[in-house]
Amino acid sequence: MPEMTITGFEARISSYAAEHHIPLSRSKAQRLALRLCRQQIIADEEYLTLMFRRITYHDPTGDEAARNIDGGGRDGLV
Repeated sequence: MPEMTITGFEARISSYAAEHHIPLSRSKAQRLALRLCRQQIIADEEYLTLMFRRITYHDPTGDEAARNIDGGGRDGLV
């Protein structure tokens, strides 16, 4: 399977954000595309969902934020 280009990743990320009504600037899409291109990660639906959750989630502490993203909040609620 041929490797995807930065532009290909950017287009896929931008279309995913638009479909899911996620506000995403072009510069953020480009940075994420560059990271994905460098790692050549297959950007499937589940992976993109996780990446957007990590990008758009705001929490005051890093440990608590990581637990909340992964679904293990304080009371088991997210």
